[in-house]
Amino acid sequence: TIALQIKQNVRMSDTVIKSANPWSHGEGWLSRYNICYVSAGNVYVEHSDRDIPPFTLNGKVTTTSDAADPRIVTGYFESLILVYNRSTGGNNVYLRESWDDGETWTAETLVFTGGEHPTINVGVDGVIIVGAYVSGDLQFRRRAPGDTALSAAFTAQDEAAADLQAEDDTFHITAVPSAAGQWLLHFRQLGDGATTVW
Repeated sequence: TIALQIKQNVRMSDTVIKSANPWSHGEGWLSRYNICYVSAGNVYVEHSDRDIPPFTLNGKVTTTSDAADPRIVTGYFESLILVYNRSTGGNNVYLRESWDDGETWTAETLVFTGGEHPTINVGVDGVIIVGAYVSGDLQFRRRAPGDTALSAAFTAQDEAAADLQAEDDTFHITAVPSAAGQWLLHFRQLGDGATTVW
């Protein structure tokens, strides 16, 4: 017996079709799914109360028309945490948070001056790590459950404590599900044609 799965092609709206920098994040334990993207230089967020479409348009998060590379995750206490890059006045990475499923958002918090290609993820222990490409380095900041602010920035290093030099490209971090406090870093080292995982 072969079980067939019906797949649905979803055209969410003309705004979505014209968008760029797509990103999605599933909340397995809550069976919800969040997406974010950029249209006309602004970040939009949508979510589904199930782990499949249809999505509900929560709307425009930024209004500065200079945003790129949004990334969204669900925090330990079920808040939505959004990071993105803005190009006005030099590249900078900002963070905003929502406690009502994206209906309203906190004011921007500057996370990395001169940062690009932000990424974010949440560990099994609830620790949030935000990263960005900053002048050839991969810099990170962390926030544990109960912390009121992000830590000071630190740079990814190899076993010899030398800073990892990266290409000007996107990258991502993933928490190891079976080991709290352990993370995987997937990026392209400077001069390499292929990506590597650390």
